[in-house]
Amino acid sequence: MPEARIGSAHVTLLRPQFGLRVSLPVTDRVGIRVSTRVSTSRYRLRGGPTTVSRFLDDALDLHAARLALEGSYWLKDVGPFWADEEIWSVLGSISGGSRWEDGDFDSGLGATGTLGFGYEVPDLFRVGLGVSATSSLEEGGLDFSPFVSLRWYVTERFTIRSQGLGARLEYDLTPVIELHATAGRVNDGFRLQDRFGLNDDLTFRDRYLRFSGGFEWDLANWLKFNVEGGYTAERRLRVQGDDLGTIASKRVAPSFFVDLALDVRF
Repeated sequence: MPEARIGSAHVTLLRPQFGLRVSLPVTDRVGIRVSTRVSTSRYRLRGGPTTVSRFLDDALDLHAARLALEGSYWLKDVGPFWADEEIWSVLGSISGGSRWEDGDFDSGLGATGTLGFGYEVPDLFRVGLGVSATSSLEEGGLDFSPFVSLRWYVTERFTIRSQGLGARLEYDLTPVIELHATAGRVNDGFRLQDRFGLNDDLTFRDRYLRFSGGFEWDLANWLKFNVEGGYTAERRLRVQGDDLGTIASKRVAPSFFVDLALDVRF
């Protein structure tokens, strides 16, 4: 996200990211998937003082790491109820990771568990519904939230699916090129190191609406190249303390972004 205006200054975000995912069929009714993702978010504030830039200086390097184990169990003797072919399953996952500032990995540690049910009519749609519980190592306790996953095969070429707090449209233009468009909300949060002797648990948040379009090109059976570009709106950078509340907050002007990715599959 280059040169987004924030008051009289500009903020730039560069985020390299690496992910790995391995799916394994354990039996004809049980499947598991292990995934990991690591990234570094490099924020650079330039051009003039703001409440956020004064608090965070001109450079901020934030990191995220996550390891997840997901599983499904096919309820073979359930249904069909509404269609000739139905698949019912129990879904579950457990993950752990951290979102932290340089040198303070432990402060952002947390874990999430999810349990729900899945329903699928092959070649038509599939949906997963459940509940997630998240706990922070620093704060303890549990925060509960709903889990929803949806994929609808509108036609052989056109698919609608959920993506985070939003939706994604996919269209197979040719056997090797897929067009896609997305819209949704992004909520990024990271635990910060203590500053100015405040003795409070500080959090940096970057929240915005994201609208984008792009294409995915199958360069080979094992290699895909993805290009995505778009627009962010209603973006706000905020620093909060658990005890002090909002310490610094600034609205960021709408801006453009680009996302490039290589997907290697075996």
